[in-house]
Amino acid sequence: MAEEMSIKGFLPTSFIDWPGKIAAVIFIGGCNFRCGYCHNPELVRNEGDEYPLDVIIQSIERRKDFLTGIVITGGEPTIWEGIYDLCDNLHSFRLPIKLDTNGSNPPVLARLSEGYVASVAMDVKCLPEYYPIWHSCITRSINMLNKSIPVQFRTTAIPGLVEEPEIREIRKLLKKPHTVQFFSPGNCLDPEFNKITPFTPERVDAMRREFNND
Repeated sequence: MAEEMSIKGFLPTSFIDWPGKIAAVIFIGGCNFRCGYCHNPELVRNEGDEYPLDVIIQSIERRKDFLTGIVITGGEPTIWEGIYDLCDNLHSFRLPIKLDTNGSNPPVLARLSEGYVASVAMDVKCLPEYYPIWHSCITRSINMLNKSIPVQFRTTAIPGLVEEPEIREIRKLLKKPHTVQFFSPGNCLDPEFNKITPFTPERVDAMRREFNND
């Protein structure tokens, strides 16, 4: 598993990573994107020690009657061949699995949607045509998820980069729920993003009223 999947962290219990569920969260290292505003630079760069899978299995076993789900997040979990084996290992707990993804690997995402995971959260970072080399992959993933398993699309609003007009255009592509998140500087992968002034509270409230009522 170590060569096929880089596990970098584990949260035994979370009440926020899968709304409505009490979830254990597994953090996968490595990412094929380099979003400057990412708040998990260590995960993106796949830094730090590996987290033992057997310790995770033991922890979930102890909590399985309390937990109502498992989240696999990153980084980007779909870059690893071991994602299927990881899901197979977790299925023994008979708990639903949610995958967090950037949508860059539609064939992997399609296969995972056929019984490996029960739900997906996909970050749509901007309009697909603005992704430098990934636009066709992102479009395929959006179209596939629009027609398949439960999905929550998410977009981070960033002053000067992703604002209301683009978010409105993104939402026209989506047939499933879409949540807007808000950039906050601090510990960004690209330190230049830490200099960005966040949206005012009034503007955040206005965007929440417009976009987060699905």
